[in-house]
Amino acid sequence: MKSLSITLLAIALLLSCSEAPKIEAEPTPRVVLAELFTFARCTYCPFSEHALDSLAKEYGDSLAVITYHRRVLGDTLSPEYVAVRESLYQIDVSPTVVFDGVHVVQTEDPSQNYSTYQNYIIQRRTIAPKLRLYLETTLISSSVNLQLHIVAIDSIENGDYHLFFVVYEDSVYFAQSGAPESTFSYVMRKMIPEAHGMSINLFYADSIFEEVNFNLQPNWDIEKLGIVAFIQDMETKEVMQAII
Repeated sequence: MKSLSITLLAIALLLSCSEAPKIEAEPTPRVVLAELFTFARCTYCPFSEHALDSLAKEYGDSLAVITYHRRVLGDTLSPEYVAVRESLYQIDVSPTVVFDGVHVVQTEDPSQNYSTYQNYIIQRRTIAPKLRLYLETTLISSSVNLQLHIVAIDSIENGDYHLFFVVYEDSVYFAQSGAPESTFSYVMRKMIPEAHGMSINLFYADSIFEEVNFNLQPNWDIEKLGIVAFIQDMETKEVMQAII
């Protein structure tokens, strides 16, 4: 009996070790990332901004919007390294909106912006995310601490995954001669740690913790600041998941 007990115990241990790790069941909706490339004197860009503003109100925390102001015709709202994101998607025309890194969208009829953008959002939301993100933000004086927990809830293919933190400011006033508007939404102010993000390794059932700090700038309105964190496969350009 002793040997049988030992054998049964060994089998039980073998079975328990061979079981796949279990992730706690919890609804994890996809947060779609919309990246708008614009500049202040762009004639048709306000139509794209207004459409994304409306969609952001409709989808709430399920849609993250970042507006990159290209360094065109004197626009200085975003840092110079906005060119890194332009190069990634080969942007040379504004307005251009990129959804989750994989859909680069330019519309010929501004009146169709809302419905066109919404269709891409709906399409991406049907794809279950493989990552679950938790973001905590702490403000101490003029310093901000960001803590992100990443949980891989499904198998992850090999890829070149990078984590990005983006500071944006809403309702930014910037008057330029010839510009159709002077107030801009979701303006990218800073990328942390820098424009290329930070490389991370993703494996199923892993839980990753990342922490960064940055200082507020005097010309930012703290009441209008927001944070977007997202993870992107730099090989396919697909954004795996985002959080605001």
